Amino acid sequence: MKQKNIDPLWPIARVFLFLLISLVVGLGLYKSLGDLGDKKENSKVVSEKNLYFYDGKDGSVIIKDENGNEVTRFSEEEGFARMAVRSLAQKRIQMGVGPEKPFKLIAKENGRLSLLDPVTDSQIDVDAFGKSNSKFFALLLSMDTSK
Repeated sequence: MKQKNIDPLWPIARVFLFLLISLVVGLGLYKSLGDLGDKKENSKVVSEKNLYFYDGKDGSVIIKDENGNEVTRFSEEEGFARMAVRSLAQKRIQMGVGPEKPFKLIAKENGRLSLLDPVTDSQIDVDAFGKSNSKFFALLLSMDTSK
């Protein structure tokens, strides 16, 4: 039988190699995740719109601008938009506040699109759910409601 010659330092070297690789990967993840957090918090607002959301009699959600003009309405086809608005509205209801104060739709320099409720200080980053889900809100932000 042939016996293998194994270097007695090899097991120790493998442990140190594993620790070194883990350290490099961990520092890389920490750096990239830290950068994402900084960009999110420090990014400037490039566009902002105050919007009021009301429940329609037919189950739709009516969106009005600051002048009380109806901007648009959406129903079941825009399921994500309904869910986002209703989840923020639910927090208002729990606080005993109605739709009389506006929500803020905010676009930031880093591309982040958020729906913010200044009353409850709640926020949903709608772009975090994909472009198809945030498209409706991006359209709202780009609409000219000065008519």
